[in-house]
Amino acid sequence: MQLQGVMIELDPVRLKHGEAGDLAITVRTLDGLAVNLTGYSKLELRFTNYPQRTSSVVLQCDSGEDDAVNGICACVIEEDTFRDMLGTLEVELILELSESRLGYDNKVAAFNEKATLTGEDSGAMAGIVDDVPSDASRGYLVVEDVVGDFEEGEVIEDDGDPPGAAAVAAPPGDTLITRLKSRTAYFMIDRAINDLAP
Repeated sequence: MQLQGVMIELDPVRLKHGEAGDLAITVRTLDGLAVNLTGYSKLELRFTNYPQRTSSVVLQCDSGEDDAVNGICACVIEEDTFRDMLGTLEVELILELSESRLGYDNKVAAFNEKATLTGEDSGAMAGIVDDVPSDASRGYLVVEDVVGDFEEGEVIEDDGDPPGAAAVAAPPGDTLITRLKSRTAYFMIDRAINDLAP
């Protein structure tokens, strides 16, 4: 599923007062559906002072297998995270997804998602995640679990019904990083955490 942007739910009270501890984040589509975070190579929560944009803090987020399916991840706020960032903060969640792509040309039949792709000459195999055509005969496949090396120019065919087929038009293994940003949110940090009473 291609996402143009996502929205995040988190604890505004903890951010407002700069409280230390785990900060849980729920990631949803703009329609309110949970985003499956499985397979994302990077999840970052970025805070930037606003409107100056002269400093920022980036926190790495982690997600367990079960939480990832439900769009839940978390980051840790330390005691000094917002030490020098009192005032208004802009916050965004940055997601990066690495895709292995296999370009094709001369497509003679549509490829089938979740089918297994095989190279006629090389015998290489891969699972098809998505077919992204650029026109009627050219495009690329997002693939996973690649075994072997596809050869440029060889015929590739999947085991769907009916099978999809084309010729490999580009060296396999191209990786493209897709970066998604959440809708921007703003929070007022009104106390430095190191100024709070223990």
